Amino acid sequence: KLATAAEAEDSEKQPKVVVGLPRPTAEREIAFLSAELKAYQEQTLRLAKQLQDANAKLHTLQNENSFLRSELEVIHQCSSDQDERLDALRRHFLERTREMERAFAEKESQWRSVFQTIQAASEASHSGAAG
Repeated sequence: KLATAAEAEDSEKQPKVVVGLPRPTAEREIAFLSAELKAYQEQTLRLAKQLQDANAKLHTLQNENSFLRSELEVIHQCSSDQDERLDALRRHFLERTREMERAFAEKESQWRSVFQTIQAASEASHSGAAG
């Protein structure tokens, strides 16, 4: 009877285990994190492609802008009686410049937002894995 009393006393000292969802195994955690990492890598590749496309478009617009500047200079040198054409070109040049600046600022804002989201999700998954 003494042995069973000691066993009963020991079992009372043991912490009570709450039954709930089983803790994922290390393999499952690694598989989950690998899948998350792969998804973020794929998203990063897609975003890099979009950034390349935006950069190519910006380069094209800058070339057009340069061409318009050259044309504007030539027209300005040709004759002073073409002020109307010069003004039209100047307005067109300014409109295109503003449009490029707006589009670039919009893309930059989108990129910042996306990368902040990725960074926050990455930090959350790292802190979740550590916890």
